[in-house]
Amino acid sequence: MKKVTIVMLVLLALGAGLAIAGFSLGGMKSIGFERDGVKILESGDEREAVSVNETFDAAAVKAVRVDLPAIGKIEFREGEALTVQGRNYKDRGGLKAGLKDGVLVIERSEESTRGIVGLDFRGISEEVCAVTITYPAGQTFDSADILSDFTEIAVAGLAADAVTIDADSGNIAVADVVCRTLSVDVEFGNVDVIGTRASDSLTVQSKSGACGLTDVKTGDLAISANFGDCRMKNVEANRSAFKGNSGDWTAEGLTSGKALTMKCDFGSVSFSDTALNGTSDFEIGSGDFSLGLRMNRDDVRYEIDTDAGEIQVDGKKQGSPASGGAGTAKHAITINSDFGSVKLRFAA
Repeated sequence: MKKVTIVMLVLLALGAGLAIAGFSLGGMKSIGFERDGVKILESGDEREAVSVNETFDAAAVKAVRVDLPAIGKIEFREGEALTVQGRNYKDRGGLKAGLKDGVLVIERSEESTRGIVGLDFRGISEEVCAVTITYPAGQTFDSADILSDFTEIAVAGLAADAVTIDADSGNIAVADVVCRTLSVDVEFGNVDVIGTRASDSLTVQSKSGACGLTDVKTGDLAISANFGDCRMKNVEANRSAFKGNSGDWTAEGLTSGKALTMKCDFGSVSFSDTALNGTSDFEIGSGDFSLGLRMNRDDVRYEIDTDAGEIQVDGKKQGSPASGGAGTAKHAITINSDFGSVKLRFAA
């Protein structure tokens, strides 16, 4: 799935140029990348659509798997029954749903005739191709796997042992999900996780796009964001691992139960109303760092080192390296910064 990303960028650039040429020639054109080359489609060309509207026995479905490389939107939400409703253009692979050994599989009904990717400007004024999966209240799945290349994905109220979302391009919204493990991986697009409980682990990997977590509780939390800001509010985890290449990180009401590690190459970090139990290690490359704790100073040992930048502890300037706290304190915080100021504040 990841290999398509590089090809996509090249073809999108080519498609944009052809689109401009088409508009300049006097008309709405559609550009398709077929297996045998580039095809210019007239706006009047018909496109056959495949529709699905099926209801399944909820008791017979143990897992769900969605594998649709190119569709406008994939949505999971609660309903009166376990249903699959949607439509997709035949030249994008169509759509079908069926039960295989207890797994509800939603996938293409045929091979796409568009090759790798198609740019169709007629779709702006037409109904968006989409599929919606509903499930009755109380339905629990062993697993829910959602795979796509270019799709908006929205999952709400889902209960499953393991939830996996993997997309190349498109925004992903997860709300009120209850599971043991949740994994979200997207190349280009924003990720929002709200009101979710993942008892064992929650993993978010975003190559390019903003990442947001609100009212989330989990065991092990791992967030990796290459290019994009990350924001957290009221997030609780036993262990946390954060990694950012370029982008600002903000957190309000973050609670780490046992351990936290963070590595941020470029970007500011601002955490407030934070509780860091156990050991916490921060490595900051270039950017200001601010950490406000809802913890007493006597309960924390801290060590701060910066190559270029001012250090403040409770508003008072410190030399580098700076350290403090009782030797018997249960919690330890280490902050290493290359370039940027470091501010540490305690509740009392």
